[in-house]
Amino acid sequence: MSGRPNIKITESVEYLQMILKKQTRILAYNKVQMLYLFQSKQVSTVREVAAVLGKGEATIHRWLFQYKQGGLENLLKNRQVFGRPKSSQLK
Repeated sequence: MSGRPNIKITESVEYLQMILKKQTRILAYNKVQMLYLFQSKQVSTVREVAAVLGKGEATIHRWLFQYKQGGLENLLKNRQVFGRPKSSQLK
């Protein structure tokens, strides 16, 4: 499960650097950073990128699956928020 991902990253290293600088949410930043690390050949396995980002391997695999399904746009799409709504929304 920690091997080399079989995914072709289509964005260039330069483009990923530009997108990385525009991220305001830490989760989106980490997702783009994952792609950047793979594309720039700084890491080659899921285990390595998980260690660099401080995330679990399952999380990295989930992000790669999201990228594979719909590219960068799908990877950065805001996901459904779970849990109880804020108290201001309960009234």
